[in-house]
Amino acid sequence: MNINRNIWNNLMKYFAGDLSDAEREKTELWVNSSSANKKVFEEVKMIFDSCEIAETSTKYNVDEAWSKFDQWMQAEKTSQRQYKIRQLTYSVLKYAAVVILAVSIGFGISNFISEKQEIAEITFNVPKGHRSDVVLQDGTKVMLNSGSEMRVVYNHASERRVILSGEAWFDVAHDSQKPFFVDTERFSVEVIGTAFNIKSYPEDALNHFYLSEGSVQLRNFKGDNLLLNPGQYVAISSDESFTLKTSPGEQTLLSWKEGRYYFRMEPLSEIAKLIERAYGLEVEFATPEIAMEKYTGSLSVDDHVSDLIKKLVLTSGFPMEYTIEDRKIILSSQ
Repeated sequence: MNINRNIWNNLMKYFAGDLSDAEREKTELWVNSSSANKKVFEEVKMIFDSCEIAETSTKYNVDEAWSKFDQWMQAEKTSQRQYKIRQLTYSVLKYAAVVILAVSIGFGISNFISEKQEIAEITFNVPKGHRSDVVLQDGTKVMLNSGSEMRVVYNHASERRVILSGEAWFDVAHDSQKPFFVDTERFSVEVIGTAFNIKSYPEDALNHFYLSEGSVQLRNFKGDNLLLNPGQYVAISSDESFTLKTSPGEQTLLSWKEGRYYFRMEPLSEIAKLIERAYGLEVEFATPEIAMEKYTGSLSVDDHVSDLIKKLVLTSGFPMEYTIEDRKIILSSQ
């Protein structure tokens, strides 16, 4: 997003409702004067709308916000898009909080506490079409898949805890004094230091857990416990039941980190969910029967969506065609 300081300041005030009627009219004329201006307007609005600020915080400083924004954007040019979020004390400023979100590469950092209080919780939102790396305060490395959300809870003297919705790979830093917990909608994981993958999208019929190294204990909210060893793979149903499954192999399970997926007799309905998350598009089956067809092969979501769909159609083994209209992919039988 290319934007100069004056435009930034003006748009921030516009969205905050801090412009006079004349200034608002002038801003709207500028926005409507070109498609490029409209694009800048929408991008800044998305940043502004995505940030939750504590209601008790009423002070803000546009100049300080811009200064931080400019510094972080310069640093981001030479970084590897990996961020270490440290426990800090913030004097929360309305626009400064928006700046923090703007440079977080797809993450939504919310739940800021009012002046001179420590952050109690940070939320990372990864939008559809993105994958993102995070390094937590304790050194734990996390990779979040498209359409995932992770809430990190700090200030617990005896434990480390995150709450996950979506898919993530964890490489947990060892700390025998502070166990690491991952809570999902259906189950909880307790570890001291290990590496594992969780897939826990709420809309999926089955969630999955794969242990790469170390040992973990899974618990559901019915009181069932399951101790796992490296290489074990578990499916968790909507009733929270655990089922040990034959692992398809670490390469298959973790290839999403490089944007590649391997399928063996996978229903197209499940592949459609993946495409929707990876590209932020809707997939519609004009011929409902196609949704139950099974697909075997591999696809890369780093390809352009039209290339991926073309490969899917050509290698599916059954007669199928597609059209892409606006933000919708329509699959039908020939």
